[in-house]
Amino acid sequence: MKRPLVLVRSSAHMGGIERFLLDLAAYLVGKGWRVALVFLYRSSGRGARHPAERLARARGLRAFSILDRGLWDPRPLLALYSYLTRTSPTPIVHTHDYKSDVLTALARPRYHIATAHGFTEMNRRQRLYKRLNLLVLRHLPLVIAPSAHQADELQRAGIAPACLRIIAPAPNWTRLIDEARRPLPSSAQSDASGGPIFSFVGRCSPERGGDLLLKAFARLLTEQPRARLWVLGDGPARRAWEALASRLDVASRVRFWGWQEDVAAFIRHSTFVVNPTRAETLGLAVIEALGLGTPVIAAPVGGLQALATMPGILWAEGLEPAAWARAMSTGLAHAREWRARAHQDAPRVRAAFSLERAVRAHEEVYLEI
Repeated sequence: MKRPLVLVRSSAHMGGIERFLLDLAAYLVGKGWRVALVFLYRSSGRGARHPAERLARARGLRAFSILDRGLWDPRPLLALYSYLTRTSPTPIVHTHDYKSDVLTALARPRYHIATAHGFTEMNRRQRLYKRLNLLVLRHLPLVIAPSAHQADELQRAGIAPACLRIIAPAPNWTRLIDEARRPLPSSAQSDASGGPIFSFVGRCSPERGGDLLLKAFARLLTEQPRARLWVLGDGPARRAWEALASRLDVASRVRFWGWQEDVAAFIRHSTFVVNPTRAETLGLAVIEALGLGTPVIAAPVGGLQALATMPGILWAEGLEPAAWARAMSTGLAHAREWRARAHQDAPRVRAAFSLERAVRAHEEVYLEI
């Protein structure tokens, strides 16, 4: 009998990693694994159940939410420790972010591995979190990196190459293509016909470059006044970005949609998906857009450099507003050609980032440990 497996993720929203964990769990259950999903839920008054828990239970998966009230709240650690010690036989615990890494390490399970999805270092607190996270990762028997770029960074941080495995998470393309065929929400349908659309998909945090994008978009509007910008995501920088849009006098052309559990329809209706990030581990939103046939504008930073051969990406020449405004203008001048390139290359992207391959690789790691 296979050993029980517990997948732990700390987050406030449903996103690409959460969707992948649901697909991974469903696959492993079909292979005879006893899997539980535990979500440390950084709720802000939206209830005590993570959205991913509800979706997991709808698919017949075992899932639990542990409400996380903040940095100094001891209850998540106590609840996690209680759950892991009650699980028999001793489970393999696979964690997916710095907080679940650290809390699980404090709970001292016998079998603990982690996926290091990336680090954020925009302020002193985040740099401290990274140091704590690396302290934990250096003592684990196996660490999964989503890209070769991340694996190189982990090696430089002192993690032995023998302890590293590179496995990129992958979308469920069947579901994503089906979602892309659905109509937009009624509130977005009229907006979609108002001109070319650039869509940002991801967390609103400083390293994601929303300020750069808004400044570039303001420049672009002087020559493309019908252009629109959609921001699909939420996070700590959202209010600052909204305020910046007002100061730049572009708020009427920018829509902040917040988190959308199904972003594929938004991506399909976008002229370009834009990724102005200053640091990137893999670029799952870029991969999803390319696999759906929507071209992307990005800068070749971090893990995105591995996508250099993808013909559907228009590479910005730097991380300055002027460079991004030029790239966006160039993209609109040849929008049909870029769409055709992305559409033609979409099957290759889906084959390169196969969900089946990703989940099989994870199962091999669990069997190895």
